[in-house]
Amino acid sequence: MLIPHEIRIQCSWVTVATKDKKAKWIQDKTEVPKCPIFVFIDLRSDQVGDLAEDLRYLLNREQVIAVLHESFHNKYKLSTVNPDRALTEVYGALATLKGVGHNFTDEIQKKMTIIIVGEDVFINWFLGVFCDLNLPDSPSIVPIALGIKSNIPFSFGWEFDAMKPVNKILETVLNHTKQIKADSWRILINLKAIPTDNQELPYCLHLCTPVDEPDRENVDNRPLIRGEFWNYFSIGVDDPRLYGASRFRHTSRTLNRLLAKVEVLKHHGDQWEMLSIPSSIRSIVCLNLPSFVGGLTPWTTANLKKDHRKGLTSSFTDDGRLEIIGSRDDLLSPKKRWIRLDQVREIRFKFIEESAEVVNMMIDGVPLKKSPLDGLDEIEISYCRQVSVLVEQGYSAKSIHDS
Repeated sequence: MLIPHEIRIQCSWVTVATKDKKAKWIQDKTEVPKCPIFVFIDLRSDQVGDLAEDLRYLLNREQVIAVLHESFHNKYKLSTVNPDRALTEVYGALATLKGVGHNFTDEIQKKMTIIIVGEDVFINWFLGVFCDLNLPDSPSIVPIALGIKSNIPFSFGWEFDAMKPVNKILETVLNHTKQIKADSWRILINLKAIPTDNQELPYCLHLCTPVDEPDRENVDNRPLIRGEFWNYFSIGVDDPRLYGASRFRHTSRTLNRLLAKVEVLKHHGDQWEMLSIPSSIRSIVCLNLPSFVGGLTPWTTANLKKDHRKGLTSSFTDDGRLEIIGSRDDLLSPKKRWIRLDQVREIRFKFIEESAEVVNMMIDGVPLKKSPLDGLDEIEISYCRQVSVLVEQGYSAKSIHDS
């Protein structure tokens, strides 16, 4: 699991004598590890200190990297490294070494594994940064939750147990995993005007304002919120446990008071068609992984005969389709009255103009606070890209290639 010294000394966050970095090797005598690992830990967690030290003891200090998004305060005063910089330097070092004849770098590149330790919002942000780098021989990802039940790790079998020794986690990564692909989904929230209420956005989302030359995603040159999700997007959910105890629960509130229409595209080349939504539905979840908000898996209890009549098939993490799930209850309701509405490649929500309603939305477990309906125009969700993930044996997420 140890990254060879010849690679680590090329990284700027590693303290090493200049003469060592410039040393010339006579021959390849580097032993290629079975599973070379880098670990990136969200510095915001209260448990990060002990976990980081355990990992650094079992691996080495340079392979365990503390990460903190620029919008947060470094309360631990620990040295941090941006993930894009760290990964760019590591892969740059591999390319440099290969360029001078050290072919062991090819094997390391193929076997590279990245462990991400943090909550869903951190994993979402990190995966976006990671994918934007377009790394060669894309390394496998292991998402691990930090002390709480995060749904992205849970879907792949990586539920964090504070009592489980770190060496057991690493042993599982090394010997008891399988690689699968996982889809991600692009979300564009089109606004009628630039928000003036200082709306707080999760750091995995970005507010894009009109520019002189609009891009392909924003041909109308309107303000929009742009992002990506790996687990789920929900809309219309009205639960005080998610949005704060002060928010009043409207028990009679349904989606037909929010949405003018919902359109879906099921396959490439298809025409957009209206999605039929029962009038009693209070929320819709666009679900990519089989775990969200406390580990619910609504499609495991779906009515298979009804699904077959609708043309719905089994759900996989890498099939390029979203599960569209409707609920008559709050998202956290123990009743779990879920209706499987459709499987789609793209979906868009069009809002009723001048409605007095407030729309509640969540992306990968993070609520979008203060979302007045009169500021929203349309939400578009479409397939984005894939990442390789290592899954623990017995995981709930399934690949389309599983036998």
